[in-house]
Amino acid sequence: MPTKLPEELFDPHHHFIDTDGNSFQSFLKSCAGSLLYTPEEYEKDVKDSLASVGVKLSGSVHVEAMPDDGAEESAWVQDLITSGRCTTVKAIVGSVDLASPNAATDMAKLKSSSPLVRGVRWILEI
Repeated sequence: MPTKLPEELFDPHHHFIDTDGNSFQSFLKSCAGSLLYTPEEYEKDVKDSLASVGVKLSGSVHVEAMPDDGAEESAWVQDLITSGRCTTVKAIVGSVDLASPNAATDMAKLKSSSPLVRGVRWILEI
């Protein structure tokens, strides 16, 4: 018996990346080289693919991609949304080093970078 697909899906975790076009992605570029993943590619890969099998993408969450500056990345994603290039993002999870002496200031910058900021992720190396 075939599995019934849901009518709608919400994507809780994805990234937009442009290591050549964004100075705040220099760390990622130093680790992974030139990377580009745009909202247009995401819509083709995810939204259009889901629609082709009858599933509506109801929204998504952009999660930080190891930026040098979380507020700059969040502002960039907000600009993608405002310009109409990205129609799916309903929330942003940004990056702040919570162990930094500047954490409170950085958190305030992140919060003011977009009204869609809903959380913080900081990758810990153990």
